[in-house]
Amino acid sequence: MRSLVRPDDDSPSMLRVSGIHASVFVETQNAEPSQTPAKTEVVFKRFGSGYVLKEIWIEGSKEGAETVPVEAEHHLAKNESRGDRRVAARKRSDSTKNR
Repeated sequence: MRSLVRPDDDSPSMLRVSGIHASVFVETQNAEPSQTPAKTEVVFKRFGSGYVLKEIWIEGSKEGAETVPVEAEHHLAKNESRGDRRVAARKRSDSTKNR
């Protein structure tokens, strides 16, 4: 499974994450990785039977994005956390933006 992550033109802290069957907008804040990411990926936290998007990392970048917690995440957090799910993504370059 691959995802496309793209910032909103009007508000860069709002990211559009698109997958095969759906896309969503998420509010993010800047984050620093513990080490420079070797690949671009999105990270989901598993809570019970649900997943919540938590982090977005861009290959070679010293900055990433963490999602701002919302009520749904607090609700899911009441269940036992069962680890992370990392999904490959790709960064769309400016030259391919209008294709």
